[in-house]
Amino acid sequence: MIRIAIVDDEPVAIETIAVTFKQIQNDLNVTFQIDKFTSGKELLDALHVTAYDALFLDIDMPQDSGFAISAFLRENSNNIPIVYITNRDDLTQQAFQYKVLGFVRKNHLTDELPFAVECVLQEIRKTAKSPVAASAQNEPVPFY
Repeated sequence: MIRIAIVDDEPVAIETIAVTFKQIQNDLNVTFQIDKFTSGKELLDALHVTAYDALFLDIDMPQDSGFAISAFLRENSNNIPIVYITNRDDLTQQAFQYKVLGFVRKNHLTDELPFAVECVLQEIRKTAKSPVAASAQNEPVPFY
């Protein structure tokens, strides 16, 4: 089972993304456990106790943007795979400075999300092959 978090300030967008994940899990024969959050703060609170295999973040949120969440995680040496899901095509280049695995446009969700998920699964498998990375992968995010 692959545990993921979806963060978007629009509940309708979260549900659309979750439905798309259900279709993808059937196509790829993989099971996702999906936690849904409407703010970056909710996710960061959950990361104290929950380890995720991947994060799917909206970039443009009123409080903690997807960029702010990514920056925080990278500053704390957390290399969890991150995929941005957004309507902001203009932020594509800026997105990759946070070492994200992918960028999915909401208006192309059904076309682009499956490829992003395949990339995430490859990254998880690659990380799991490393004994050090595999043991650290399931640890909650350290906060300083």
